[in-house]
Amino acid sequence: MTAAVLVTVLVAGAGPAVAAEPDLVRSSQWQLTDLDLAAVHQRATGEGIIVAVIDSGVDGAHPDLTGQVLPGADAASGTDVDGRGTGLAGLIAGHGHVPPVVPVAPGTSPSPSPSAAGSASPEPSPQAVANPRTAGVLGVAPGAKILPVAFAPEPGASGDPDLLAAAVDRAVAGGAKIICVARGVAPSARLEASVEAAVAAGVLVIAADADRAGLPFTPWPASYPGCSTPSRPTARVRCRSRR
Repeated sequence: MTAAVLVTVLVAGAGPAVAAEPDLVRSSQWQLTDLDLAAVHQRATGEGIIVAVIDSGVDGAHPDLTGQVLPGADAASGTDVDGRGTGLAGLIAGHGHVPPVVPVAPGTSPSPSPSAAGSASPEPSPQAVANPRTAGVLGVAPGAKILPVAFAPEPGASGDPDLLAAAVDRAVAGGAKIICVARGVAPSARLEASVEAAVAAGVLVIAADADRAGLPFTPWPASYPGCSTPSRPTARVRCRSRR
């Protein structure tokens, strides 16, 4: 899923302007209601937590992520070769943006925005009144910081497992408490060791599973078993699948 933004062109001097609502992107986020994120965000927003996104890099200039993306370890981490990393970062820590305005010609009534076609505009919630960023992607933890770690060498590529292992190591060194790996790779001893080391350091590792049943997928690091190791019997490998 790639994070998207509803864009409206502003025309200077066209008369009064009204906000476009409801926003197409925000209204398409089923997880906001299914997970009752409005209630969740009243208790916690992820503030103070660093989440590493190991993928194609993250575009920190995206309007739904401004201020949430930490500097990457290299130039590649601050760009995005295919949009997947930015989309994932938005689902994690997107804070949305202030909706654009639609120009209204003098003497005419405001027309419904494209995103509102066929539906009545809902009454704004108390959260929307308190937070003017009612457009764009709202993540599950909009207070968290994203640490981008570029790994995919080119659009759609999975990459080398040892390079992924190095990315996991960089994420731990960067202070991440949660690591999100959005691609499956072939297994390697070094990758397994890096995951185990991350878990031993108290880091939660979340790894991608197949997007759709029946499609080819190399399920590592998601398939690494382990609740403990002989040398660290209390260290639990928390490698959870993401669908």
